[in-house]
Amino acid sequence: MAAYDGEADARVKESIRFDERCARFISLQQAHAARTILRMSDAIILFAHGSRDPQWAEPLRALRDLLAQQRPQAPVTLAFLELMQPDLHTAVKEAAEAGARSVLVAPLFLALGAHLKKDLPALVEAAARAHPQLKIRVLPPIGENEELLGAIAGWIGKNAS
Repeated sequence: MAAYDGEADARVKESIRFDERCARFISLQQAHAARTILRMSDAIILFAHGSRDPQWAEPLRALRDLLAQQRPQAPVTLAFLELMQPDLHTAVKEAAEAGARSVLVAPLFLALGAHLKKDLPALVEAAARAHPQLKIRVLPPIGENEELLGAIAGWIGKNAS
């Protein structure tokens, strides 16, 4: 019969604890990967009016790029009501083809006018019919965000002095 080796017993116990910690770490990694996949399934579409002047969209492209940096797991696209491309239908189609499960449409309109009361709902309804697997949500116009209105007022006030 072999003599009791307390040191070997401690090494075995530590090995078991190490394996349990590794299993927990791997589970955490898998959970993080699953959360990342879920977040990647959300696409963001910045929806604006459009213009004949291509330079008009530069600030919107800058906003898109800033948002993409802040949320690298979510594809961020610009879409336009008219005069520029892509239109909303195309942007939603591309999001669906890329594997998005939901789309957040952020209208870059200051107020709720005819385009947001009539045109956007019709476009979203058509997109939902064309891509029933997608959950499409629409934010209110940016002018209804108190934080943004405060920032605009602050900017104007700062420059009025």
